[in-house]
Amino acid sequence: MLASIDLGTNSARLLIGQVNRHRVITVRRHRIVTKMGTGLKETGHIERAALARTAAALEEFRRLIEEHQASTVAIVATSAARRAANVAELVREVERIFGVKLRILDGREEAILSFKGALSVLPAGWRERMPVVIDIGGGSTEICFQAEDGLRALSLELGAVRLTENPISAAALRQKLVPLQGMLAGCQAFVLVGVGGTVTSLAAMEQRMLVYDEEKINGYRLSRSTVDKWLAILASLTLAERQKLPGLEPARADIIVAGTQILQGIMDSLGAAEVLACEGDLLHGLLLEYQRLQG
Repeated sequence: MLASIDLGTNSARLLIGQVNRHRVITVRRHRIVTKMGTGLKETGHIERAALARTAAALEEFRRLIEEHQASTVAIVATSAARRAANVAELVREVERIFGVKLRILDGREEAILSFKGALSVLPAGWRERMPVVIDIGGGSTEICFQAEDGLRALSLELGAVRLTENPISAAALRQKLVPLQGMLAGCQAFVLVGVGGTVTSLAAMEQRMLVYDEEKINGYRLSRSTVDKWLAILASLTLAERQKLPGLEPARADIIVAGTQILQGIMDSLGAAEVLACEGDLLHGLLLEYQRLQG
């Protein structure tokens, strides 16, 4: 049994699972909102309260890992850690609780691991249709796909938390997404695959889920008109109203509008008519990476 942990801009996440023939079988997932990126743009530092919330999440993860008798193979951090001047404090907390060194991923590493994680759970038919995997995170957005000359990966400094705290115009958003068009120039046919909380939440809301069901999320198709519909609905509601929506985790209600704006912008930039929700992501990619390195 293996375990991987991701310390992200908005939440800390744990995956406990097994790898079988390049496929990840999920045993347990757990997510705790830590808001590590709150105020980072203004101060350049992870706030003390956010560090405390992250440490508490790590303690809870350690308990769950021990309960499942799993081996912790990777603890990584992404956008917020890449930008924080006091990231050494986060490194010390990880070493104190787990006795291992925190790995801070660069944007390309994050994009590739998310891509490989997504492919590990996608149905075979979709894996054969040139999946372009997007991961809309709290602090950054990653894109990756397999081209003829190898993996192409891109990380944009654009995330749901950052866009919530610092809104920009639709024109400015389009400008930030221009690199996507060049990245996929010449690609005639692909399927857009979305990992991360924005896309999976939209899939859950569209199905009016009262109890989250990964099997019904994985492979769920969201049309462009459905994304437009939900953006209009979400933007019209107050935070309190969004927190009551079936399928939307209340702790995500504050950033779901921004996340959906980014998704809509990506679909516009790529001319994508739909996006396929996927439960595989960075955490799955880390388990696959460990298995490969072990031979």
